[in-house]
Amino acid sequence: MLYWGSHGLCLWCQRLEAGRYHFPEASPDARSIELSAGQFQMILDGIDLSRVRRFKRFQPSRGGRATL
Repeated sequence: MLYWGSHGLCLWCQRLEAGRYHFPEASPDARSIELSAGQFQMILDGIDLSRVRRFKRFQPSRGGRATL
């Protein structure tokens, strides 16, 4: 993995024992993709980001009833 740190380019590598990393698809005209730290960690942990979904979070309503 090659990325720009604030003081220059950084080279980082991790050996993959089996399988492959599942990076998100980039648009055909894109030269790079940008990931958050959490997304990058999930990829390194072997999680396919295309299959991850977020659940609705609990939010108390103003009227006193809780909604999802």
